[in-house]
Amino acid sequence: DCVHRHWWQGWLLFVLAAALLVGCGQDTATKKTQEHVLFQGTDVRGQTVTLTKKPERIVLLSPSMLGIMEAVGGDYVAWAETGNDRVTERAKDKPKVGHLAHPNAEAIVAANPDLVIGYDKLHGKLAQVLEANHIPVYLLNLTNYDDVCEAIRLCGAVSGNNERAAAVQQELARRMQQEIAKAPREPVRVAILFGTSQAVTLDYETSIASDVARRLGFTDVFAGRGQTESARLAPFSLEALAAADPDVILLRSMARRGESDGIFDKALLDQPAWATLRAVRNGRVYRLPQELFTSNPGIEYPQAVRYMADIVGGHANSGEERQ
Repeated sequence: DCVHRHWWQGWLLFVLAAALLVGCGQDTATKKTQEHVLFQGTDVRGQTVTLTKKPERIVLLSPSMLGIMEAVGGDYVAWAETGNDRVTERAKDKPKVGHLAHPNAEAIVAANPDLVIGYDKLHGKLAQVLEANHIPVYLLNLTNYDDVCEAIRLCGAVSGNNERAAAVQQELARRMQQEIAKAPREPVRVAILFGTSQAVTLDYETSIASDVARRLGFTDVFAGRGQTESARLAPFSLEALAAADPDVILLRSMARRGESDGIFDKALLDQPAWATLRAVRNGRVYRLPQELFTSNPGIEYPQAVRYMADIVGGHANSGEERQ
C-alpha cells in the first residue's frame, strides 16, 4: 500500500507539473501573439483589419487625411487629390494616386503600400481589389466632426502614437469650443442647399455644413427630412424655400475648380421668385467654400466653424454673397 500510495502521489505531481507547463506555454503564446499585434480595428464595413507591425508605406485616399496623419506624427507615401486641395508642404513632394473619387489602382499597388486608408462611400470596390492583392485596407467615414475624431484615433493607432493622437484630439476639442463660443447667441434659422452640375437639392443632414450649423446652435428649417448622403437627396423648390422663410441661405456646391459659379444661377438666382425671399432681400445668402464644406477640413475643422459663425453673425464679409 505504501508503494502504491507513493506511486499515485508521484503521478499526481507529474500531472500537476505538466498542467502548469502547458498553462505557462499558453500564456506565453498569448502574450507573444498580443505583442505582435500593433493594431486591430473594425472599419465601417465591419471588416476587421489587423496589423502585426507598424506600417511604413501608408497610402491615403483623401487629402483631408493628410493633416490628420501629420498632426499625430505619422507618415505616408502617396495620396489621392480632389483638385480643390489645400495641402500640406510635405504632401506637395509626395506622389499622387489619382482623384479621390476614382483612385488609380495600379498607382496604388505600385506604391507598395502596407496599409491603405480610404472612404467607405467611394472606395468599397477598390478595397476588394487591393485586399485580393493582400494589401490591408481600412475604410472610414469623414463627413463630420465626430468622424474627424475617429480618424485621429485611427492615425494615432497605426502610427504607434496613441498618446500624441489623444493630445491632438484634446486640442481640437478646445479650438472647437473656442469658435462655438464666439457664435451669435440670437436664434438663427438657416436653409442649406447643395448644388452640382446636375441639380440643386436640399443638403443632406450628415454633411459638414449641417453638422457645423447644428454645433453653432442654428436651426435648419429643413431638418428632420431624414436624408443621408447615401440616400437620394431631397428635391428642392423655391416654393418650399419661401414657405420655410429662413433668415440665412447657405449654398454648398460640388464642382471642379472654376466650374461652381453658374451652378445655382438657373435653378435659383435667375428665377423671379428668388428676389422676393427675405434672406435674399436682406443680403444674407452665402456660398460656402468647397475646401471647408465639401472636402472635410480635417484637423482644421474649427476653421469651418469660424467661417460659418462669422458670415451668419455678420462679423465678416465672405466675398461670396449673391443677391
